[in-house]
Amino acid sequence: MKEKIIVGLIFFLSCSSEKTKIIFYDFYHFEESKNADFPTLCVSAHTDIFSDYQKELDVIYDLGFKIVRRDFIWREIEPNEGKYDENVVEKYDRFVFELRKRDIEPLYLLVFGNYWASEESKKCFQECKNQNCSYCDKFSPDPSKFANFAKFVVQRFSARYIEVWNEPNWIFFMNPVSPEKYAMILSETYKTVKSSDLKVIFGGLLSADVQLPKVYFIKPDEFLSSYNFEEFFDAVAIHPYIGKRLVSYPPTLPPEDSNNSYASLPAIISSIRGITKKDIWITEMGWPTYSDGISQFSHAIYIVRAIFLSAIMGIKTFCVYELVDSFWNLIHPAESHFGIVNSDYSPKIAYYSLKNLSKFRNRKYIGSVKVESEIQDIIVFSPLFQGDQGSSIVLWAVSSQGNDLDKKIKAKLFIPSELVILISDVFGNFLPHIGAKDHVTIDVDSVPIIIDVKF
Repeated sequence: MKEKIIVGLIFFLSCSSEKTKIIFYDFYHFEESKNADFPTLCVSAHTDIFSDYQKELDVIYDLGFKIVRRDFIWREIEPNEGKYDENVVEKYDRFVFELRKRDIEPLYLLVFGNYWASEESKKCFQECKNQNCSYCDKFSPDPSKFANFAKFVVQRFSARYIEVWNEPNWIFFMNPVSPEKYAMILSETYKTVKSSDLKVIFGGLLSADVQLPKVYFIKPDEFLSSYNFEEFFDAVAIHPYIGKRLVSYPPTLPPEDSNNSYASLPAIISSIRGITKKDIWITEMGWPTYSDGISQFSHAIYIVRAIFLSAIMGIKTFCVYELVDSFWNLIHPAESHFGIVNSDYSPKIAYYSLKNLSKFRNRKYIGSVKVESEIQDIIVFSPLFQGDQGSSIVLWAVSSQGNDLDKKIKAKLFIPSELVILISDVFGNFLPHIGAKDHVTIDVDSVPIIIDVKF
């Protein structure tokens, strides 16, 4: 039995000299953002600034990412109060120069506290018996001292985007978790560095199903709504990893999952949008490809589906986590396998699906085109993205709970076949279809299909 997936809005687009009727539907039971720009694509990279990283930057350039999110570590840059390590600063200088030479802008992730910036950190460092005392910088610092560090970074590197702290709602990065203490850091930083040329980003809030006291973890919507932060940021960042309910790590579920996960990606975005109307950035999102994670193929399609969902909902910037597989974290093996490329820079499958998104740059989300499927309990997504250089409809399907389909289904997309230029999957492979006067019929599953159209 054929099912109309979503009901909604009808309007007309012009094709050549004629008016062609295209039926649009409201996005599946979440708030959409019509005429929103396709997100600026970004990647998180733990670039070793003391190494030869030219190959790494060439990969970023080849993929078409316009922003690189990299941590600028306070204790490295200013090891003693008021005394900057010029050797380290010069390495950061060079890194920024090499990015901008490739027309890539840094997103400066300003982290964390410093050994001398709070009494808790000083005491921790004095008592630390381990050579690695990095956990001592997770205590909340004196806000004015952090703001001075931010001012140095902004002025020295002509920053356009800074993100203040990483996951302040999680004790692993802020001890204890405190919206009030974070608000003091954020507000002091904002007042110290804000200018018309600089966007201050609220540090990425981790989304997870963690059942802990609030001194250890606070869910992102609760953290954001627990204090009046609104005057002190230009955009809020989130890290909407999709993990199994009650098992928040590692992320293994598709972005649409609404049954097995703490929350689907659209639900997380909606919860934040219900608190603030300011821009939302996703500064980390990804999946690990290893034995307890997901396959490289699922990794490739989950990332691009998350990007398309984010585009529908008006996300301004989407940072894939992360660029390169690394082996620095042996306690949590998943952390070593989030990369788009392997540790030797050889491409994973996701490399090719992401590279195929370059055509969407400078396009806008117009609406979701009418579609019917042959099976009930199926959600078919059909967003149209339009720009001066072309238009494309993206088509993929999941179960009503947001899980991948185990077989292809037939979907009828209501656009005249004469408007279709080319149909391919997200990897660029050409696909067949059956054309009719007012629709095309395509075999669809959970791998996004890109239909280039002439409007």
